Amino acid sequence: MTITGTTITWLPAGTVAGTGCANTDALTNITWSGGTVGAGAAVNIKNITAGGGVLDHFIDILGAAPVLDFTLNFLGPAAPTNGTACGGLTAGQSCVPFAGSPFLLIDDGATTTFKLRASGMATDGVGPASEWGGSFTGELNLSPAAIQTVLLTGGAISFTYSGTFSIPESTAVPEPMSLALLGTGLVGIGARRWRNRGLRK
Repeated sequence: MTITGTTITWLPAGTVAGTGCANTDALTNITWSGGTVGAGAAVNIKNITAGGGVLDHFIDILGAAPVLDFTLNFLGPAAPTNGTACGGLTAGQSCVPFAGSPFLLIDDGATTTFKLRASGMATDGVGPASEWGGSFTGELNLSPAAIQTVLLTGGAISFTYSGTFSIPESTAVPEPMSLALLGTGLVGIGARRWRNRGLRK
């Protein structure tokens, strides 16, 4: 992904303008009203601009009928230990690059862990919607202070990422489901994993 102070761009470009693309991998196992999804399904993920509010079709599995739609309702960090003070952190401490930023930066000593929490609703348009949530993460070979400086001066940073998300088990739909995605970016491969329960009709 590429981030600025106000945008997230997923790479490479998806099949629809304003999206990035990914593919499901061997860990994917989704059963819902339209059938099943396994490895090799194409996925679009929408780019994000600050202040956009609810983002419908944030993640769509292409070719699924009906479409599996993951709507984004929330984007934000966990509480930082040091607020916006990114300079001089010690290992394990965290900051946000500016007030209101959704990006949490965690000092790992030699590197920085980037964390971005996300949640919303998942639906196939036929059965009831289910909540989903989790986070994107990535490792950067920059200090939190250096990342903060780049973002505050209007710069951009590209890096690989992973994501883990879940949908709580439903008493009506107890079967476990999972979705794992692979997307290539400027600097490598990112994997996004989902543990889904509740899309099956």
